[in-house]
Amino acid sequence: MELAPRLQLINWLVSQGLTGLPENDLIRGFCERCRAGGLDLSRGLVFIDTLHPIFEGRGFRWTDTETNEADSFEYGSTSTGDAAQNWRRSTFYHMLENGHDELRIDLADCATLDFSMIDDLAAKGHRHFVAFVHRFGEAGTIGEMDCVYSYWLTRRADGFSEQGLSALRDLVPVLGLAIKSAAQVEIRPTRSFRFSTTTPRPPSTPSTMRAATC
Repeated sequence: MELAPRLQLINWLVSQGLTGLPENDLIRGFCERCRAGGLDLSRGLVFIDTLHPIFEGRGFRWTDTETNEADSFEYGSTSTGDAAQNWRRSTFYHMLENGHDELRIDLADCATLDFSMIDDLAAKGHRHFVAFVHRFGEAGTIGEMDCVYSYWLTRRADGFSEQGLSALRDLVPVLGLAIKSAAQVEIRPTRSFRFSTTTPRPPSTPSTMRAATC
């Protein structure tokens, strides 16, 4: 992806973030513009924790083929069972535990890895996987909303090129900022609900949907 389409996409993300485009439209527009600009994405997923009293966070995904998956989802907290085990097997848990901001996986060699969902992604024809964790600073953290998680896939036989990876490193933080901005729009009614109800929020722990998609 050359510099000109990168800058055009950055400008689009900034303008749409300011106007309040919904998160699922942001990720769809992002992926479609990446493909038009020469970055051959086949799947993308972004999720962020929220301040909702029931749901721990929300996620958004896009894929290049028809699927029965919803393009957005909400996930609740859980501390036990299969969901917690799957979260501990996820790429994002590995990244958080080891202090990594980026993780790349050649899906042709995924048989030796014990990450959840990797085998399924490879079976669907994806060839290369890259995940990012973009952490907020102390001043930008609101409750449990302290980072944006995302992963990106391509079906290219030789995986993401160095230029493609460079483009993702430039673009994904801007997408994350737009997603965070959209999520914050929902905080005001959510916080009003939190302070006007006695319904306790579940403890902040790994989630069922997060574990199932990571």
